[in-house]
Amino acid sequence: MLFTPTNHDPVAISDSNGVAKGRVVTASAAIGVLSNDSDLDHDQLSVGSVTEMILAQEQAANWAEK
Repeated sequence: MLFTPTNHDPVAISDSNGVAKGRVVTASAAIGVLSNDSDLDHDQLSVGSVTEMILAQEQAANWAEK
């Protein structure tokens, strides 16, 4: 019998957030942007990059993986 292990792709769900003018929103990787993502093989998930941030006029964004 031949057994071939399979590594399944993780499932990533898009995230979004909003914040009132003059306020700050903070989201850590573990309890923020990764909380709704999963991996069938139970591999550790991490945030590698942010590919798009849509900002209204006069807003700035800072992103740092925690």
